[in-house]
Amino acid sequence: ANSIALAEKNMHFRIAIPLIGGGIFIQRLGVTPAQLAAEIIKAARASRSMIEVRFVAFAEADVQAFRDGWKIVEREDYRHMDGMEINQGSITEFKVHGATAIVNAANTEVRFGGDGVTGGGLAGAIGRATENFHGINAEAAEIIAGLRR
Repeated sequence: ANSIALAEKNMHFRIAIPLIGGGIFIQRLGVTPAQLAAEIIKAARASRSMIEVRFVAFAEADVQAFRDGWKIVEREDYRHMDGMEINQGSITEFKVHGATAIVNAANTEVRFGGDGVTGGGLAGAIGRATENFHGINAEAAEIIAGLRR
């Protein structure tokens, strides 16, 4: 919800949301990948207004989790999912989703991981793909500092 509000505030028209938690968080949450995907879909659907949402999964198993999650959401609430779709590929490739912003909910520090060259998981990969790793980190730090004042 916060990511969508920020995207709207910054005039993005389409965001990409990866399936997260497959290896790191899902065991702690005690849910299946499909249940996690359903929660991501529900939150995105409840929060968005005019923003299009692209759920992005790299592996076929994650694509299937989104498809299964989609079915769970439709069974619970059969409103249309206009403006939302599932795409397979790398979250860092614009041609996969066409989004002007990428949501990385796994990163609570609002920083790219790693050093700009290696490491850092999903956040690091996104940062390296921007070709402005350090500039974006600096801008994020400034925004966070402003929120704390």
